[in-house]
Amino acid sequence: MIPITDGVIDLEQRTVRRRDGTQSLTPTEAALLGYLAERTEPSDRAQLLQEVWGYHPSVESRTVFNAVRRLRMKIEIDPGAPVHLLTVRGAGYRFQETPSADIGIDSFFGRQGDLEKLGERLKNARLVTIVGPGGIGKTRLVRRYLHQVPGIFCDLQDAQDEIDLRACVALALGATPERLEEALADAERLLVLDNVEQIVDIVRTVLPAWLEHGCILLTSRIPLQLRGEVLHELAPLPMEAATAMFEDRIDAASTGHRGQGALIKEIVERLDCHPLALELAAARVRLLGLEALNQRLSLDLLKGGGADRPARHQSIRAMLQWSFDQLDPTEKESLCRLAAFRGGFDLPAAEALVDLDCLEALVAASLIQADGGRFRMLVLVRSFAEEQGAPGFDAHRDYFLRRYTSFADRLEPVLAEQRRDLRLDMDNLLVIVERFAGTDDGARALLCALPLLDDRLTLATRIERVEQALDGSEVIATRVRVHIEYSDLLLQHHEYDRAREFAQKAIELSDDPVLKALSACEMGRAEISAQKHQLALDLHVHALALCEAAGLTLHVANCYGNLGICQSRLGQLEPARVSYERAIALHREVGNIRNEANCLCKLAYLGWAQRSYEESAAMYRRAISILREVGDMVFLLHALKGLALLERRKGSLDQAIQVQQEVIDGFREIGRLRDVACEGIELGRCLELSGDKQRAFEYYRACLDQGVAEDSNILRGLGLGHLGEVDDARRELHDQAIRLEELEEWLDERPW
Repeated sequence: MIPITDGVIDLEQRTVRRRDGTQSLTPTEAALLGYLAERTEPSDRAQLLQEVWGYHPSVESRTVFNAVRRLRMKIEIDPGAPVHLLTVRGAGYRFQETPSADIGIDSFFGRQGDLEKLGERLKNARLVTIVGPGGIGKTRLVRRYLHQVPGIFCDLQDAQDEIDLRACVALALGATPERLEEALADAERLLVLDNVEQIVDIVRTVLPAWLEHGCILLTSRIPLQLRGEVLHELAPLPMEAATAMFEDRIDAASTGHRGQGALIKEIVERLDCHPLALELAAARVRLLGLEALNQRLSLDLLKGGGADRPARHQSIRAMLQWSFDQLDPTEKESLCRLAAFRGGFDLPAAEALVDLDCLEALVAASLIQADGGRFRMLVLVRSFAEEQGAPGFDAHRDYFLRRYTSFADRLEPVLAEQRRDLRLDMDNLLVIVERFAGTDDGARALLCALPLLDDRLTLATRIERVEQALDGSEVIATRVRVHIEYSDLLLQHHEYDRAREFAQKAIELSDDPVLKALSACEMGRAEISAQKHQLALDLHVHALALCEAAGLTLHVANCYGNLGICQSRLGQLEPARVSYERAIALHREVGNIRNEANCLCKLAYLGWAQRSYEESAAMYRRAISILREVGDMVFLLHALKGLALLERRKGSLDQAIQVQQEVIDGFREIGRLRDVACEGIELGRCLELSGDKQRAFEYYRACLDQGVAEDSNILRGLGLGHLGEVDDARRELHDQAIRLEELEEWLDERPW
């Protein structure tokens, strides 16, 4: 006795008993079912012809196909979507006692928008094709859609020619192949053809005539490219929906994953929110646990997932292999070459590695995703492609270093459009840094990436990356620039002596006027940070002359900005104003609006020192507007910090609190918890002045806690000082003159 969805098969009596009655099995049908039920592996047609029918293996016959079709009519609730007598693509047939769960009823995540768009498209088109890579959820989506509208579902996974196609569709319509056209004309319902990709050419031939009878909805990895065909491209799930789905599948397979949200998110991201990959990974959690699953995640791990899973969804590798096998040799090579990309890439980048026609074929095969002028290869596809052939790493490196060389040279302003492109291509530059570590190419890639890495990597990680690149090149120009960047990062880390040391090394290494000018600028900045303002002023006068002689307009502007800093700190306010105004004019002239905004903030601070509060506030707001347009989050947050402090000094506490909260939210968004803690101190000061001492102390304690977590004496000192532990704070900040000065100033300003 073999259980099925709504009844039982009795092989001895050769009967199928279901709720709607009993049917007889022929001796051959019973023998075929018995043979398949005894085996866990699929059996191909030749094997069945020999073992069940006794034919010679060389015999060509449609006997097996017709027998399977008749059996499905007897044992399946929906013969067009079998759950017991399954086709294993490329392997044959397999029998499954336990029926597959109803896909789309109780476990539908993140596709409501696709359902709505699908409905709209079917109102306006007779032929709609849902395209996407294998396992992305095409079948699940159409099955769900058929719960909303009447339709006929036909699974073509075992169709191999036009005869099979007509037989499958006729079976779904309850007709014979000979009367298929008549049945189509009488159906008056949406016809859904699932898994069309393996017989695209055949479907393309017959579909125009069928469309005369009504609308047809297809699922396929490959579009038909028929006139009037409307494509609905199915992408991976949104992150939130993918996470919810993964947690749901874990709940069904195991327990004990609560409180591991960060690890779950990492796994979901690594699997690109791909539904089938998430299903298969979740099935492994019971055995491995989440930690081991994350460590061992690979194509070989993503298989199985339950005996009731459709055969085509038993393995990610098999699914990808089928798509790969449909490509011609040139397309296969192109897919492998494109595996060099990370994150995404645009058309010029793709054409540096592959032919345009091959790219188009890979997009059509759903192996490359196209979206708004950019392209993307799913992580799973990339892992598979890397196994099949060599990625085009050298061409990939050459293209991006050529494209972003101005970022590495630092001789021209980086325009807003270039910054946007660099942000999009950041993953591509970082993979060059890793793959070509210890070489000039790796060092130059890092120089290209550094301007935007501050919202991707912590300061400590950036310092570590640059340290690794210090001796990675024998090209003097690259080594000088790496030393300059290293000095700059050390300044941000308050290591002033080491910063001056590496700025001096850059000067000593420099062998041409341009490099000497750049190194002199960095040395001047190092002395500014060390509070040696007169020395810094003298160095910048020298650097200014070098930059003007070398024709470096951008760096002339930077020198004027730094001269303004030195002059203002030496009390030379009017010369400082003139320097800032010259810097602003030059930055505007070369189109460097980011640095224009930076100098506006400095000029605003100068006006604030002269108590020109309204004028200063207007400058801050102008700078903030520019930085929002540019999309420079870090500079924007620093401009907002200045505005918040100005509003506090003006006595506009409500406005100051609002702006300071935006600063904290911004730093939290980009993961800079140290800055969140520091800016919490500033918000606490605003709250204290407004009389909300309790909330203020919550922010002070948060800063102290972060200081303990980071082992940061600065954060601990600031937290302790604001909480009233002044002596302990002074001990923590004994070598931080600026911080001590700020703390003392605040203690004098406190309202009690």
